[in-house]
Amino acid sequence: MQKGKKDKGAQYVVIMAGGSGKRLWPESRSRKPKQFQCLVRKDQTLLQETHARVKDLVPAGHVFVSTITEYAEIVREQLPDILPENIIIEPCGRDTAPALAFVADHINRLNTEAIILTVPSDHTVKEVGLFAGVVNTMFHVVRFHPERIGLIGIKTTEASTALGYIKMGNEMRQKFSHAVYRVASFAEKPSEEKAKEYFNDWQYLWNSGCFVFCASTLLDQIRAHAPEITQVLMRMRDVSDLDMKHDLFATLPSKPIDTTVWEKLADTDLFVVPANLTWSDVGNWRSLHDFHRSDDLQQNYFRGTVVDIDTTNSFIFGDKETVIATLGLDGIVVVKSGGVIFVADRKRVEDVKVVVAKIQKQGLDGLL
Repeated sequence: MQKGKKDKGAQYVVIMAGGSGKRLWPESRSRKPKQFQCLVRKDQTLLQETHARVKDLVPAGHVFVSTITEYAEIVREQLPDILPENIIIEPCGRDTAPALAFVADHINRLNTEAIILTVPSDHTVKEVGLFAGVVNTMFHVVRFHPERIGLIGIKTTEASTALGYIKMGNEMRQKFSHAVYRVASFAEKPSEEKAKEYFNDWQYLWNSGCFVFCASTLLDQIRAHAPEITQVLMRMRDVSDLDMKHDLFATLPSKPIDTTVWEKLADTDLFVVPANLTWSDVGNWRSLHDFHRSDDLQQNYFRGTVVDIDTTNSFIFGDKETVIATLGLDGIVVVKSGGVIFVADRKRVEDVKVVVAKIQKQGLDGLL
């Protein structure tokens, strides 16, 4: 690829849609996890919202969705404009390192000069135009520096212990439409004390999980830092049987890309573009509440038929058919979905996994 050449034809978007979204139970369930649910907008699922946000960033036909077999039909139903051949079927779920390697290998075989933006299917962003500008800057950086891998960093709005952080290093000398920095380090979900420290330090950003890279560059880094993934991908190329491909891919451990590759790279191999976006990973009911509640004086968010008296700082998520009446609640989450009512202290919604485990123990797997 000629350095700096503005070849938009080499740009691709892959929406990563294979996750299970367990922390949004009971609305998000194994048969239809959160990316396929209308959690932010009443008329769009998170997957549809993501597609609308990215579809004009690349040429028609260059938007792909990566998912697993169980969700392929839902993807087709919700995104009928996506070409059938643009749905990448991961053999099985194996976290982001194997998934991104699988995607990069697939696209690289279509175009060896491909530059890929990967985005989670289950996040939400209000400022679509700003998001597009940041992505275009990242594409521009990678065109000039194909050996570098880019990340979107979200400017923090609170001391969150539920998100990963990126520490910015020095600003790159070359000027782009948005400021671009080297990556000094990463920090996974911190303690409360550390989260406060990061929040008060301008160098720290939230890790959005959005990445831009040359397919060939990522494959080179996977080969260097996770050769077992490369070996499996090479073996899979010689296999046509889907069950055999599944069995090969299933031998890989579930590893996140951050610790598998990103954290092992030099600061000259990575860059981050800070973005002042109203963003949420919709990681649990509290984060979804936080995304919505600034619009209400009582800091509430209600969906469905809710009759309320003196409720504050609460999230009530129901439907039109069921009346949910509340009196004097503060800091409470109520979710009614598919024959289940989930009620929790807002501060403890992360512990929904404990509830899910107990339901499994009682043999009620059909509710999951």
